[in-house]
Amino acid sequence: MVSLPSLKTLMLQRVRYLNDETLQRLLSNCPILEDLVVRLREYGDTMQKLTVVVPSLQRLTLYIPYNHELYEYVIGTPSLKYFELVDYIDNDHDGLIENMPYLIEAYVDCCCPDIYCLMVSKTSVKRLTICSVV
Repeated sequence: MVSLPSLKTLMLQRVRYLNDETLQRLLSNCPILEDLVVRLREYGDTMQKLTVVVPSLQRLTLYIPYNHELYEYVIGTPSLKYFELVDYIDNDHDGLIENMPYLIEAYVDCCCPDIYCLMVSKTSVKRLTICSVV
């Protein structure tokens, strides 16, 4: 695995991940990462659990298309200030979003209303935008 000790910004668009641990293994080798954008592929991805645990992360954008086979995501980002989640999966899936004590702004656009309820209950968000298809 590659080590990126000076990387502060990372954008991953339509990357094919080998398994559920690939993304988190990459992120664990970016100790000062501050800005992350992840746009998952629409088809042909084997990732079913997305994990983003990055203590230094300040801005996170996740885009999950409607036809992705994701069943769970875990987000642990204690330094996060800005969070954008676009989650168009309309089937039931779990989202564990925790430890965001410094969150200033969040934008949540999702088909699963339980996700933003969970997020809002565990943060001190100051500005919140919610778009939802119920």
